[in-house]
Amino acid sequence: MKKIFEIGLIALVVVAMGIPVMAGWGDRSVGASENYIWVSEDGNDTKGQGTQENPYLTLSKALAMVTDAKKQVMLMPGTYSSGASISIPVGINEVLITGMSGDYEATIIHATAGDQAILVNPSVAIGAANYLVYFANLTISGADGVNGVQITDANMTASKKLIVTFRDCGFLNDTDTDKSVVSTHTVASLVKIYMHGRGFGGNNIEGLVYIDCFNAGDRFKANGMNFEGGVEFSTDTVACENEFYACVMKLSGGAGGQDTQQLRANGCISRDGMTQAAAVLGDFAANADEAFLGF
Repeated sequence: MKKIFEIGLIALVVVAMGIPVMAGWGDRSVGASENYIWVSEDGNDTKGQGTQENPYLTLSKALAMVTDAKKQVMLMPGTYSSGASISIPVGINEVLITGMSGDYEATIIHATAGDQAILVNPSVAIGAANYLVYFANLTISGADGVNGVQITDANMTASKKLIVTFRDCGFLNDTDTDKSVVSTHTVASLVKIYMHGRGFGGNNIEGLVYIDCFNAGDRFKANGMNFEGGVEFSTDTVACENEFYACVMKLSGGAGGQDTQQLRANGCISRDGMTQAAAVLGDFAANADEAFLGF
């Protein structure tokens, strides 16, 4: 009975957070717990088995054990620190990392060194198809000089989609110069980043979010986020899509951009009260659709 209750709790958390249902998630039998990899501050990377009863200690160990059949990583509340950047498995599609608490600030992935806390850079083989990664219900942070999440399409096949979803996540940075999320392009793939917060400006992003608008069809969409560090767009002449809903924006909302790019900011608030603040109108010209609120 205890096992059935635990699996039912997992199902409720998944549904409550709106995590996409992936292969294997429909099985709610007792054996379905074998599809998850568990991590806890009380775990052990040597003797642990990645089960809820005998979890691993570190996220790095859990990700090293990810397979096509077992790719949902469950982090119990706590802080999981690493002395180097952690890479999402490059050859596994639809990896999910989720905190198992109702408070996204209760589960923290922290890097004390490295260029970024988490690197999303799929392999050439997996990049030949659409590649998806999910983060849910946790906070991603880095020490001084360490960015949060780096997303790159270096190994993707042209026209394929690299999709990264953050649901009920937050970002912490030690300094104003560090970035919370960085996307970089080198090939003609489509990078799509989605951020879903828990209400009007409900999830904090302390560092800068940099969006590389490299290809037509690239998309950045945020709902319910607080961009304390601001947002910056590249100045490429492409019809990428940038959308903000119910967000709190820093100062003028966004820097950079170009008049071919498309910008939509509806129901957002500028921290300094500038009602025209979604971005510099001269950068986006007629492609800016703004219904922006001021204090």
